Amino acid sequence: MRRKVLAIAVSALTAASLTVLLPSVTANAIAGGSAARSGEFPSAAYVQELGEFACGAILVGEQHVLTGASCVRQPDPATLKVVLGGHSLRMAAPGQRAVGVEKVVVHPGYDSSKLTNNVAVIRLSEKVAATKRIRPVELGRDQPTGDVVLAGWGHDRNAKPPYSLRKVTVRPVQHATCVANYEGVGHVGAGALCVGGFEGKGACMFDNGGPMYAGGKLVGVISWGVAPCGQLRYPTVGSSVAHYADWIAAQLT
Repeated sequence: MRRKVLAIAVSALTAASLTVLLPSVTANAIAGGSAARSGEFPSAAYVQELGEFACGAILVGEQHVLTGASCVRQPDPATLKVVLGGHSLRMAAPGQRAVGVEKVVVHPGYDSSKLTNNVAVIRLSEKVAATKRIRPVELGRDQPTGDVVLAGWGHDRNAKPPYSLRKVTVRPVQHATCVANYEGVGHVGAGALCVGGFEGKGACMFDNGGPMYAGGKLVGVISWGVAPCGQLRYPTVGSSVAHYADWIAAQLT
């Protein structure tokens, strides 16, 4: 079977492209996962473009969120908002906030054709006070060796969003193994963090920009995978926070 590289965000694709990809997406949101508890991940956020869900994001400071460059590669701050403290896409949670965007900084090495260096930092229009539901996460400076938790609001095969945030626990995959497995399918860059590769588990469409957690810290930003989602031998590919930590930290000023 010929596998399609799936840029897990499809906000930049045409409606025709979306139709092509959707029949291959078999899982509702995070593939093989379960519903997260409301407020379980206080740093988990999402980006809205013109009022519509675009992709995931992560609060990493009182005025900054991290996301995928593929989500905001042609950024117009006036069209964007970031929702913090949310859970359901249908109903606002108590304490949920939608905050405007002041500035978007895309990694200078971002390659949209290969989805390498797929990270961006969004500066919010105001500082956000920490609450029980809204709290920045610490950046991980080391590559994970144990369980990694992915979280997201990705769409299902019928292009419908899930009712609420979902999660799945996977394990890291060695970089060399990930490169070898994706040979001829997709490009795994030096800054990639690969996780999963187990049948039925992984990220799916619209999960990009979302968090990859380990040990209570942020270790990655979901980037891409293949369709159908959650295939054996084909891990979810993210951007390693350890690899980009210095660049990220330089934007948080």
